[in-house]
Amino acid sequence: EEHLLTFEWEALQSLQRLVRCDRRALDLALASLAASARLAMAPRAWAWAAKALTNGTKGPMHWPAWVKLMETPPEKGYLLSLSVPWKVVKSKDELETSMKVLSSASTIAMDAEWVPETKGVAILQLATWEEVHIWDLQELGPLVLPHLRELLAAESVRKLGFCFSSSDWPRLSSLGPLELRRLVDLRLSQPEGGLRALVRKTLGRRLDKAEQRSDWSRRP
Repeated sequence: EEHLLTFEWEALQSLQRLVRCDRRALDLALASLAASARLAMAPRAWAWAAKALTNGTKGPMHWPAWVKLMETPPEKGYLLSLSVPWKVVKSKDELETSMKVLSSASTIAMDAEWVPETKGVAILQLATWEEVHIWDLQELGPLVLPHLRELLAAESVRKLGFCFSSSDWPRLSSLGPLELRRLVDLRLSQPEGGLRALVRKTLGRRLDKAEQRSDWSRRP
């Protein structure tokens, strides 16, 4: 039993690596594990484990091998990786479609990016639990203001951000008259260490900030 537990724990570690680097290999590994009658028996829950590793959710805590994995310190360089659909919004039609999705969500996360040493905003990232919308403010121009005003003022939508009120909001405000309601600034829950420290504390993963000071005005 101890030998089997070790195998399961090592297999889960392998799935953990595949989740962040090779989705096709992950699917093949899951199929192989499911094909084994012994390995497919309870309490083993490979598909549930892979989903939890992907989404950062709790996972099958009834499974000793999973519990052991959760108690194992994160590997050095274990990056946060999310398999979430994303779309770039840069036309009037795309903007209107995006607004329908975002305005019907109960919660969205927001993050603005800009070119270092400049004013204004290049892109605005808006995420629901299911997908990410990247508004290209350079392409949208004045089209974005009425939609942004409606979304930010909506009482039905809770907005999450990190340092949003002190960093992103002043830049967005330069676009025109805006009102921000129902903001939850996660910086208040992590007064020291920044977003990277919050991700490590809550998810046990390392957030890659290498692109933070990129030229966000560049386009493919």
